Amino acid sequence: MATKLRKAALLTIGSRHSSFEETIECAILETISGHLPNQVCDVSGWGLEPGLPLADDNFHTPANIDLLIGAGVFYKLLESNRIPLGPFKPVLQQTVLGECYTGRPENPTALSLITTLPSDETLLSLNQLVARFWELETLVPQPILSVEEQGCEDYRLHTTRDHTGRYVVKLPFKRDPVEMAETGYEALQQFNALSRQLQRDPEKRKLNEDYINGFITVGHISRAAPLTKAQRLIYLPHHGVQKESSTTKLRVVFNAAMKAKNGVALNDLLMTGPVIQKSLYHILLNFRRHPVALTEDIEKMYLQVRVSPEDSERLRMIWQEPGRKVAEYYMNTVTFGLTCAPFLATRTLKQLIIDEGPDFPVAQESIEDFYMDDCLTAAASIAAARQKREQLTAMLARGGFPIRKWPPTNRQFLKEYLERTAPRRWRWTSNPTLLLKH
Repeated sequence: MATKLRKAALLTIGSRHSSFEETIECAILETISGHLPNQVCDVSGWGLEPGLPLADDNFHTPANIDLLIGAGVFYKLLESNRIPLGPFKPVLQQTVLGECYTGRPENPTALSLITTLPSDETLLSLNQLVARFWELETLVPQPILSVEEQGCEDYRLHTTRDHTGRYVVKLPFKRDPVEMAETGYEALQQFNALSRQLQRDPEKRKLNEDYINGFITVGHISRAAPLTKAQRLIYLPHHGVQKESSTTKLRVVFNAAMKAKNGVALNDLLMTGPVIQKSLYHILLNFRRHPVALTEDIEKMYLQVRVSPEDSERLRMIWQEPGRKVAEYYMNTVTFGLTCAPFLATRTLKQLIIDEGPDFPVAQESIEDFYMDDCLTAAASIAAARQKREQLTAMLARGGFPIRKWPPTNRQFLKEYLERTAPRRWRWTSNPTLLLKH
């Protein structure tokens, strides 16, 4: 058993009966073992010769072990003479340190069991490992939600669907939004700073403009009408984040953690919400159950969930469209940067599967195969995988969640997928690793 080491030392050991010396490197431990032997040995019947040069004159009396010698030195200590003293009696072994008695004593109860005692830290570590083992082997009950998480989970009480089937959610405020001071001035200052920065980087400026103007075109962002009455508004600064390896080269993120003049940020007023989906460990285990694997990605998952008009009016941003003056806009969808955004998106996906699942029984089985916007699922055969893919695509479409990619792992299924999705772009060859563009 491992013992935690903190100190070491170089020792020179020598014999009381000869000129033998050896320098050894030792680890310093609090305890090597218990007392040895574990009880007094009766040596009266051993026929010990008086005057023998013993390595330890009190070998038969229990005492502490001061030094444990490893095998690298042990065999240097042994000499050739070895005399058995009889049945159930020890052996007299000659060593350079003196004569030693070794073996099984006549009284079996005197047999010593050497036990190395680990340190408290090692015992604690061992207990933690055992506890973790039992945790892995135990069925985990449903987690108990906190009061705040339960408030978030009253999801259906504040959620509707529009005429297209998309879900419309309310932001889960835990405190009244009026507690936050207006942030229009700070947002305008940060927008001006962003504009100056983008002037120095034309490529990033174009990506940023295309992203936001594209959102305005499709209705994710709307131009705000002039205020007709006093209303407490929240303005969110924004900036673009580039990801070279992603299908989306730039993503605009809103800074909902910015503090207003009174020290309160929008994220301080929002509930985070509980974790809805299973752990990635659970999803991967389930993913490996069947031979035909499927993965899919929901396109712009957050942006497919709309925010109620009451809340979207509160979420303002500063922007300038080409050929127009700087103006105020508001977000109509769940926004990157809100602390509740992951919960709202994943809870909406779960609700879609609950609401539409009865019409798609095969797809409904995949309710636990989603990790954020990615689905990792599998099927027992190509026919079952085809059915699952078709039902998942149709079910998600009812909630306004489009699928961006369906890369199957099975070669035959992959060929069918490519021929169906891009017949003019790809040509399947006899080489199983080669796909040629037309």
